[in-house]
Amino acid sequence: MTVTQYYEWFKREWAKAGFILSIFLVVFLFGLVRNYDLLVFVILLQTPLYMLHKTEKCVFPGGFEAYFKTKIFKLDTEDGAVNQNFFFSLNVILI
Repeated sequence: MTVTQYYEWFKREWAKAGFILSIFLVVFLFGLVRNYDLLVFVILLQTPLYMLHKTEKCVFPGGFEAYFKTKIFKLDTEDGAVNQNFFFSLNVILI
């Protein structure tokens, strides 16, 4: 695969990849950081928790993307005005 193909895959699957990475980070933080410094542990724990939040928000059916299109933009279907590029740039690049 080329770098462009990997980037396209990541734009489609960023929330699922974040779920796997968040599990790794939680295990890592509990295994190495928790016993060392509790304050640093709590601060660093925010990152995998946010990744889990984005997974439940964007992966499960009826998630934020469907809500955004049908309720906020008042579209009849979930197709249209915004696409995966919008959500990728909003959630991954900006946040």
